[in-house]
Amino acid sequence: FPEGSTDGALDRFVIDSEGLITVLLLNNTWLNFEAVSVYVLDIGVSDGDVTVKRPFHIGLIDVNEQPILTDGERSVSNDAGPGDTLGLAVRAIDPDAGTTLVYSLIGGNTTLFGIDNTTGQLSVTDGSGQLSFMTANDTIFVRVHVTDGELSDNCRVGVAVEDQNFSPDIEPGRS
Repeated sequence: FPEGSTDGALDRFVIDSEGLITVLLLNNTWLNFEAVSVYVLDIGVSDGDVTVKRPFHIGLIDVNEQPILTDGERSVSNDAGPGDTLGLAVRAIDPDAGTTLVYSLIGGNTTLFGIDNTTGQLSVTDGSGQLSFMTANDTIFVRVHVTDGELSDNCRVGVAVEDQNFSPDIEPGRS
């Protein structure tokens, strides 16, 4: 019979009369190595006269979890040039601490835009002036891929092209 624990193990496990330990779903979540790597149950057994209690350790094995990307939006001025960044970097969430993530573009307009493979920062890569020919409020889409070396995810990022308001040129002598 379980007697107690200091790590919430009584909420996560149940032991039947045969001694079979079953994992319980708690708050719609399974066990997570990153949250608790070892559970300790104080187990007692009795023959009616003598009771013996011992700590029982349940160690979890860490497994690789998938990085997660979320679709997003960025904006860029239609007069932007090579190296100009597009707002905040695209960020994946990976529950595995210390994981190295690698970003890449796998679809959409990969001629106009690039991504830093370590930071996820989108930027303009084409200096041909192609952005200046875009109609104001056009949106260009790119598909971002992230991997932790084993598992991966993709997302779609819309890049809104914003019209830059240029000052009019006035010829000398004309009004």
